[in-house]
Amino acid sequence: MTDLVVANIGLVVAYDTATDDPHTDEIHAFWYGHITELLSEARPDDDAERLARLLLGTLGGDLVLHLIQSGQAARLKAAIRQLVDSVLRC
Repeated sequence: MTDLVVANIGLVVAYDTATDDPHTDEIHAFWYGHITELLSEARPDDDAERLARLLLGTLGGDLVLHLIQSGQAARLKAAIRQLVDSVLRC
């Protein structure tokens, strides 16, 4: 997912700008559902829905755009990987 965002940051920004509420669109719903399902399998005793929303939220916002545009995509990917790994290890 992070690779997809990094490779298509221009489209991501344009889509977020053009969408009234990106959290209610079909693309967001697909990824949210997919991540929720994976988390439910990996961590059945946790609140997969909340964790999915929090993890998906890390791929949006000004910091992500800044890191990608300033040539720090590898740093972004590493940080998100660490975050996901820490959620899955608990």
